[in-house]
Amino acid sequence: MDLKQRKVDRAQILKTCCSRVKCFIETDGGFYPTPSKTDLSHHHCYTTALKNFGQKSLEKDRDVNVEIFKDGKKLSLQQVEKQYQDWIFQMHNLYDEESDCGEDEHVIIINPSNKKQLVISSDVIRVHRHIRRKGKSWRSGQKIKVLKGACSGVYKNNIYCVLEYILLEGFQGDAGGETRIICRQLGISDEKGCLIFEDEDGNPAIDIRESKSLPISIIDTGKCLSVETAEWISQLEKRQKKIPSSIDILSASHCEELEVEGKESDCSSYVNSVRVKAQSQVKRWALVSDMQHAKLSVRVGSHFPPISIACYDVYENRTSFRHVPKLIAKVSTKQGVILFQSETLKSHLLSKCSVITAENILVKSSEVDLIRPGYEAQLTICSKDEPFDVSVPCKVLPGSIDHLNAKPKDFMKHLLPGNVVQELELEVFDAYGNHVKQGSDLSLGVDGFHFQQKTNIVQVDDHGRVDLSGLLKVSKGYGESVSLSVFSSKSNKLLFKVKSQIEKRMLRVATKIPEKCCAGSQLEDVVFEIVNSDGVVDETIDDNEKGDMSHSLVLKSDSTDMDDTVKYSFRHGCCTVRTIQLPEIEGSFSFRAAHSRFPKLNMTITVLVETAPEIVYESSQPQCTAEEISLQNNLSGFRIPKVEHDDNAMVLGPSPDSAKSIGNLVKSLYDERKELEDKFLQDGRRIGEHEQKLKTFHAQRLEYEKALSELQASLEANSNGDSSNSPKKERMLGEIESRAHTAASVVCKVLKDKKYHDFSKDILGVVALLGSVETNELARILTEFLGEEQMLGVVCKSYKAAHNLETCDVHGNVNCSTGLQALASALGTSLDGRYSVICLEDVRPYEGECDSGDPQRRLLLSDPTLPNGKTPPGFSGYAVNMIYLDANQLYTRTSGGKGLRETLFYHILGEVQVYRTRETMRKALECIHHGAVSLDGGIVRKTGVISLGCG
Repeated sequence: MDLKQRKVDRAQILKTCCSRVKCFIETDGGFYPTPSKTDLSHHHCYTTALKNFGQKSLEKDRDVNVEIFKDGKKLSLQQVEKQYQDWIFQMHNLYDEESDCGEDEHVIIINPSNKKQLVISSDVIRVHRHIRRKGKSWRSGQKIKVLKGACSGVYKNNIYCVLEYILLEGFQGDAGGETRIICRQLGISDEKGCLIFEDEDGNPAIDIRESKSLPISIIDTGKCLSVETAEWISQLEKRQKKIPSSIDILSASHCEELEVEGKESDCSSYVNSVRVKAQSQVKRWALVSDMQHAKLSVRVGSHFPPISIACYDVYENRTSFRHVPKLIAKVSTKQGVILFQSETLKSHLLSKCSVITAENILVKSSEVDLIRPGYEAQLTICSKDEPFDVSVPCKVLPGSIDHLNAKPKDFMKHLLPGNVVQELELEVFDAYGNHVKQGSDLSLGVDGFHFQQKTNIVQVDDHGRVDLSGLLKVSKGYGESVSLSVFSSKSNKLLFKVKSQIEKRMLRVATKIPEKCCAGSQLEDVVFEIVNSDGVVDETIDDNEKGDMSHSLVLKSDSTDMDDTVKYSFRHGCCTVRTIQLPEIEGSFSFRAAHSRFPKLNMTITVLVETAPEIVYESSQPQCTAEEISLQNNLSGFRIPKVEHDDNAMVLGPSPDSAKSIGNLVKSLYDERKELEDKFLQDGRRIGEHEQKLKTFHAQRLEYEKALSELQASLEANSNGDSSNSPKKERMLGEIESRAHTAASVVCKVLKDKKYHDFSKDILGVVALLGSVETNELARILTEFLGEEQMLGVVCKSYKAAHNLETCDVHGNVNCSTGLQALASALGTSLDGRYSVICLEDVRPYEGECDSGDPQRRLLLSDPTLPNGKTPPGFSGYAVNMIYLDANQLYTRTSGGKGLRETLFYHILGEVQVYRTRETMRKALECIHHGAVSLDGGIVRKTGVISLGCG
């Protein structure tokens, strides 16, 4: 079938594949193409007809009729051709592997001039240096072995070659292109190998020279193998031995000098081969030439490449090993510390016992941290029974990430919403306990935390650790679950996972709520509390410490228009709502109280509202009943006493006229009753007017109380704590100024006088005047803790400003005519003794975070914890955060952006803790590391040092 005239891709594939089809006649049903089946009689007419099948019959073939049957049905030539093409494509899709592209950038060569040598037919070829085939990588410069029978030209023996280039026919994406590999056979120099160059027009060209072009199928069939260094060296040595050696014959002059006889005429015709053997006495071992300059690099848990060692005699000739020595491999540091030792390596002799190869050197060590960060080491191979060894520098890197540990282990305990995990470090190890290499990537998975970086990928530092301190912020609410997972970014393997639960809190009402209330009335002074799982009020929930209303209460009801935008602040875990208005309609009334930031922290209160009883005033005049009229008639003959009355009493007395009828008495009673009823109606009208006024006053009261609640919710948060002009501070200023001959007294006077502004512009003042505390007890104990020298210390912005306070002459004596000494003289006093000066720019500041929402910018320090994980009872806070800064000092900053609290007060107080009593401080000693004070006079200077007595 002639497919040469078809130009489309499908025809190109057919053209390529048809040349690979082998036809034979099946005679025995074994389906095995023996030569008896494939080698037909060349001149037989049937053979000629089969060869010309599908083409126009020649004249001599007209007497042969060829008919094709399949499954008993006769097929036409077109049907056979169609089925044959379909079968070709089926085989091509099942068994052919196309090489569409390489692993590197290709060079395109157009219309190469030596297609025959390259064994290609396309006008376009792509040249690569790296390709993947059958899951393996093949590169330029790789040493390979082509087995005999692999392709045409390789029949009798295996050939050893160096892979130079890979050729792909056609442009990328073209179908049907062949792939060839260009190899330079062992023994052919680089200068005679294949060359890629630019021709006269500047276009890429290829010259194969003495290299070979082999089909890619030798790789697919397994006939092309990669060669190890030891085997390649062995082949080089075999080839070297085949090269003839010669001995130069002595000339006549040389013979005379050596006093030997010789004839010059005979020397020119005498050539003989001599084999020189090395001595059997061994002088040293050495690496073979290819490995002497190699830089070995291996990971823990993997093997060193095979190490080839040669044996040399005293004349530096390579000699043979007398036996296979028992080898030992050691890897040690530059200081000689052995990292690991292996005696299980395998060894075997090559090249007629002149080279020994050590293999299977598995690196197992847990001491790689000793050679961080360069990982430089030395591999030594020696023998138990031979006094020789060989060493080679190497790098031993940690293995891949296997597991990690978190420090501290209990970092998930006592989590609260919004808290930041202040201290967390992950130590990352390989399977042998070594810290992994710097730059290894980890991927974090968080649930319930906010990771405060742009990406969740973190890298191991140069100590094999990942510092997550200050990066995990709790984002869920009370009682919810949180978790942290760590994965290897490379393998996505789960390395670490820990789950925990945020501490539980519950909202409860501390005020007794009545079951029934009158319509239109109100609940007053309702106290809500937030308690922990033990029922104890959580005093840390204090809106005073957060300037963004972070701890507040909101009230909401679906049945009334209760304003849920009003927020009520929590103070030490409690919140008081002054009034809660009840509806004027009777029925069941419910409202919900909830934390403004954590809606799940809520409770519902239900009150039964009833209508208040009303007083009904009767205004109609009563009528006499029938019984009363009958009684009046019956008593007309009797004498009754006269009734005398006034507004307050009735007096009975005898009547002079007993004949008067009872009717006069009844009429008098009716008149009296009517008068009383009129008076009662007047009082009722006055009461109604007063009730109306009360309702008006009540409505006004509700408006005032609502406004008061709103002010209560925001007043304290907006307080700036300015106490610069307080009487207490004025008294302290007077006391300092009264201390004559002190630097603090002079500084206070200088700061008050504007004419000294140029001198004092970089002086902030005296320590005692730059802050204040709430209570006298706290002020007294902190003053005693710091001492008079620190309390009267002078605070400057920089060392330069401090240097201006005092100058000395060449002999080191203080110059009294300059600096603070001169100002003291001008003020009529002098300075005695030494005084402390604190330079803000030069002290070590607090490096942690501050509460950005707090106007006072308090430091975010974690509360101390006892071994049971709880905060010590009686802990009031850190002294550095209990200092209130005046408004004019809140915005004082160093060049690094640090305020007074982070510099001055953290420098003198550090993390000193404050407790309510000595007893509570004593119970918390195990979590006090930087000192503590108690409000009743106790002082702990530091661990193991306390102050006793009274100050």
